[in-house]
Amino acid sequence: MQEPIKILLVESDEKSLNAFEEKFKNNDSFALMAAATGEKEALDFAKNGYPEVIITELKLRQGDGINLICEIREMESELPVKPYIVVVTHNMSDAISNMLNFHADYTFIKGADGYNEDMVLKHLNRMKDFIYSKYVARRGSEDSASNAKIISPMDKEQLLRKHIQNKIINKLCISPDLIGREYLLEAIVIGVGVKFQGAKNLQHSKDIYPVLKARYKNRIPNINNAINVALENAWDDTDEETLKEIYPAYVNPRRGSPTSGEFIKYQVSQLKSEGWTL
Repeated sequence: MQEPIKILLVESDEKSLNAFEEKFKNNDSFALMAAATGEKEALDFAKNGYPEVIITELKLRQGDGINLICEIREMESELPVKPYIVVVTHNMSDAISNMLNFHADYTFIKGADGYNEDMVLKHLNRMKDFIYSKYVARRGSEDSASNAKIISPMDKEQLLRKHIQNKIINKLCISPDLIGREYLLEAIVIGVGVKFQGAKNLQHSKDIYPVLKARYKNRIPNINNAINVALENAWDDTDEETLKEIYPAYVNPRRGSPTSGEFIKYQVSQLKSEGWTL
């Protein structure tokens, strides 16, 4: 007998979530591995549980389904299998449709006539032989190798760097020509990796900048100045809503942008609170 296909359900609507859970009860072909209502929770399940199928809504209680899909596609080279992604959503525009055509495997519109959870299950039943042959049959020894690969320090650092690029750096309008953009990314990565004993707090000038100095063969004042220029550039050219999303902390109005230390410490603290470690 074939092993059931592992499913991760990401759904913020309680009624729909309960309906899906009921459909997968006592199902020999599919096993509901986990149900999540937010982006971070779903990513944690995807990284550690290796679902073969992900069913996701785009509107979530925390984060959103588009970011989730993009994050999963970016990290799938680190996973044993590339999950088969099914989207169920009320929201559909040309831009979203184009994105889903590229990143998702199948899409259901919740507002369409006749839509219900049975339609999704019927689709998965039609596709189960394909999904099984492409994904489930590859578990075996690949799981052990992939597990070791995923938890290696280098891979964790690469995943963290991608996360910082997508969630922080790329959202700020910092010219790629500014070296401070690269320094800023690396400073945050280094900061997440700093470990303390007791109540000591992160000191960017002592804990981060000496590492950047050695890595880039540049003087610390030059590195600090380049990061500050990058942040000033961001606060001049990035829309206010995005700035508040990325850095909701206080900004001295006379300065107009956070200092390098303020910005780095805030982002490192946020990332650590989200569970990122090196």
